[in-house]
Amino acid sequence: MSLSIWLTTICLTVCLTPTASSAQDTHPVANLEVYGRILDTVFSHEEPKAGQLQYSMVLRFMSSNHPEVELVVIVPNGGKAETMLLRVSGPSVWDTANEYIQKTGRADVQQIAKLVQTTKQVVSVSPVRVVLWHSGVLKSIGRSSVELQQDFVSLKKTGETTIFLDGSTYELWFTQGLTQIHWVVMDEEVNDTQAAGHSSVAKWMNEIRRYSFDHIVK
Repeated sequence: MSLSIWLTTICLTVCLTPTASSAQDTHPVANLEVYGRILDTVFSHEEPKAGQLQYSMVLRFMSSNHPEVELVVIVPNGGKAETMLLRVSGPSVWDTANEYIQKTGRADVQQIAKLVQTTKQVVSVSPVRVVLWHSGVLKSIGRSSVELQQDFVSLKKTGETTIFLDGSTYELWFTQGLTQIHWVVMDEEVNDTQAAGHSSVAKWMNEIRRYSFDHIVK
């Protein structure tokens, strides 16, 4: 079963680069497809083969004010969970891509990816906490599904909905057996010191992000 859910109420190019909007009329900018491919290249990682994988989670954060971050949790069959924090350490991928495209007029994914500086760090996570994360991601998806239904009903009644003009895009992949879930939501700006997020998925992802930053293996 494959489930892909997109909640993008505002164009990502506006949300991620609010200060660059005036330049978009005269200079080419990266589109979402190119941006996603560059992030996939920059944050590439190996996973066990399907028969060796118990489950995996990938949490990607695309912020208006911070470089991109990705957290990868891989739990192999009969093995210890691996948790990696991948961070863009220089200018954001978004800014690097747009600078390159404006200079060359080309959206060369591989060349742009080579210009991005990243760090890879191991996160210390106990087996008990990994189990809690597994149940937490499923619960947050369930709650967010209910919230979407409630928002839909409210929109039909009032014609009003909540949007974030200057927030973060949260992207989640969850794989277990033959089930794959892909969830993308624009929400409040990431916050590394306190709880943040309007939707349950964004709240949960922010919790995992803060924990990971505090438990990096030195």
